[in-house]
Amino acid sequence: MAEVETIHAKRKVPKHVTGFADFLREYGVVGLAVGFVFGAQVKSVVDQLTASFLNPILGLVLPGTGAGLNQKTFTIHTDGKTQIFAWGAFVDTLISFVLIAIIIYFVIKLFKLERLKAS
Repeated sequence: MAEVETIHAKRKVPKHVTGFADFLREYGVVGLAVGFVFGAQVKSVVDQLTASFLNPILGLVLPGTGAGLNQKTFTIHTDGKTQIFAWGAFVDTLISFVLIAIIIYFVIKLFKLERLKAS
């Protein structure tokens, strides 16, 4: 093990590479990247949960055709014009946002609790 460390210590690393590595460490870029990937995966899981379970249940409970929540609309007719408002799609997105916020909140709380236990 000591032999490997001495070989590594003799190797000269260009300044721009060490500067980049310092930048990554100093500003937590790796943690940010991991958080971004985690957030994207949480979003896909929550979107699927909403589409597969919550939309059909709310579609049955809410008045209308029995379609999923994101299919719910209302129409306003004025002066020969028709405007369709897709309120269900908005509520679907709002539910997804709230679920993602709750999940991320609890994950952050969990990491803070683990950090407190470690120190």
